[in-house]
Amino acid sequence: SQGAWNSTTTVADLGQSSAVGGATVDVASGGGAAIAVFPKAVATTVAMTGSSTTTLRAHAARWNGSWGAATQIDGAAGAGSLAGASVAMNGAGDGVAAVRLANGSTSTVAAARYVSGWAGAAIVASGDILGAPRVGVATNGNAQLAFLETALGHTVLRAARWGGVAWSTPAAIDGPDDTSAFDLTVAAAG
Repeated sequence: SQGAWNSTTTVADLGQSSAVGGATVDVASGGGAAIAVFPKAVATTVAMTGSSTTTLRAHAARWNGSWGAATQIDGAAGAGSLAGASVAMNGAGDGVAAVRLANGSTSTVAAARYVSGWAGAAIVASGDILGAPRVGVATNGNAQLAFLETALGHTVLRAARWGGVAWSTPAAIDGPDDTSAFDLTVAAAG
């Protein structure tokens, strides 16, 4: 049988449309719930000068019958604007969101976990990160995160694992030097 689309729902006011344009949005579902990760324009004032800047910070909202409040999930890692996002969920409704925050030529990969609420974001890596990181969540809640990084003129695939306490140090995995047709997918198991 075919279903019908529900009416649209505003999940969050993203702020200035000129600041948000072209930013990454991702969504995943599991266990009857869904998580959306998206940019939200946040104005900050520089204490010394009083000047104001707007950056795109990573936010997430969870749906479990209705959309919950948008929560900033990049924490103190927010040295820059959201440049890429990925989210995954398992069948129990646990989720992991990974984001890339760009600040000039340096990027930061941060990840946050959702079990019964959002846990604080952890910085997983910093460097010359390419594109959005990718995540996968196993049925037991363990997660894998992978991203591409340029190091010494070569593209390196790196992966980190959440084993229940903290993210592991990203390990280098053989990767392609030509990323023009590269589509990174992550699956996690126990």
